[in-house]
Amino acid sequence: MKLVAPLGGSYGIDLFAVEPAIKAAVFNVPFGIFAENRRIPAGSRPLAGALLGTRMPSLLNPPGVISIDGVPVSGPNYFHGNLPLRDGVTMTVALQNGAIEEIRSPATNTAAGALQLQTWADRAAWAGHASNPIAYASSLRDDPLAGMPVRPVLIGFAKGDRQVFNANTTNILRAGALTDRATFFGNDLAFAENPAVPKDPHGFMTRIDIPAVADIARGVQQQIVTFFNSDGTTIIHPEPNRFFEVPVSTPLPEGLAYIP
Repeated sequence: MKLVAPLGGSYGIDLFAVEPAIKAAVFNVPFGIFAENRRIPAGSRPLAGALLGTRMPSLLNPPGVISIDGVPVSGPNYFHGNLPLRDGVTMTVALQNGAIEEIRSPATNTAAGALQLQTWADRAAWAGHASNPIAYASSLRDDPLAGMPVRPVLIGFAKGDRQVFNANTTNILRAGALTDRATFFGNDLAFAENPAVPKDPHGFMTRIDIPAVADIARGVQQQIVTFFNSDGTTIIHPEPNRFFEVPVSTPLPEGLAYIP
């Protein structure tokens, strides 16, 4: 049995770490911390806002964030967590009151209600840690569970993903020492050549229905087929070659890298 998880790639990591019947696996844009993947990305943020608005009392704290690095956030449940990205990377946000803020560590909080949001995010992360792919990543190759072999794995992600921000995927790569098993799609390079390429590359492995990226999707799918046919021993460089890093270069990407 082999496993490809193009949309639910995160929790497939947990299964792959414990199920020896799966001989090889490919995970597309997996995220590590679920709460972080709702709180930060422009595309997923409305889901977090809807949840925060149901809390008693509500954790929505206007003026909330209406765009991140030039990408609009859908309403109506806006919030402002004022929590920076890792390693001093800057995130620029626009607020409902027209203000523009740069969030960068080390940060001094000036947003009312932001600390309560940060507490919620911390608790949500700890509550979900039992199923967090980061917790299982080291069991794939670095420290397999008792009776489990080293797991042949391939991870794909794309620069500027608006649904799963890059630093949440690189959390998994770091935890599992999986950098050499990662394929990174440079969506910015593809967009620069052809503006018909979607600005949000989420799901890039499967988008053969979009002419501008059909060849890119087929190239990645050929990589997956080759990987599976070799029982996880062969990783080819997808075509078009110029759009991919195999393996991903270091230092690993930490910014959002959105195309506005």
